[in-house]
Amino acid sequence: MLKGKSIKQYDNKCYSLKGKFKEKGIIIGECLDVLKEMFNTNYDYTDNFINKYSYLGIIWYFDIYDMQENEVKETIDLMIKKGYFKNTKLILVGRLLNNIDSHNYIDCFNNLDCHIVMDVAIGHVKPTMTIINGMLDKITFSNKLELEMEKIHEKNIS
Repeated sequence: MLKGKSIKQYDNKCYSLKGKFKEKGIIIGECLDVLKEMFNTNYDYTDNFINKYSYLGIIWYFDIYDMQENEVKETIDLMIKKGYFKNTKLILVGRLLNNIDSHNYIDCFNNLDCHIVMDVAIGHVKPTMTIINGMLDKITFSNKLELEMEKIHEKNIS
């Protein structure tokens, strides 16, 4: 349970594809391998979540566990077709297993008009930052990533 107003975390080993930025939005994401299996099932409420919070902006985070570049590209393309990147401000992509170079995956995200940060300390490769879905996040990138999560108070944003 979150105590206090917010949680701040930092990562100085990641890199931004579009330079410096400051963004705010609702964060959602998961291991991309798992998300791919969930889409088009009865458990996929992604569009409901995005429609409810898109006015605040959406921040996605992905951890790629065991997907090749072509599988990642197909999954991102499916998400584009389904409208899941509507009002997306930022995508965080976690570090890859087995020291795979994240530069191999950059082309998978070229069709998206938002900031993209690669090699973020999230997912399966430790050390990792904690990400809580549905939190209101403020994320800044200059020479390092600063992530601040706050609770959403429904009364204040309805």
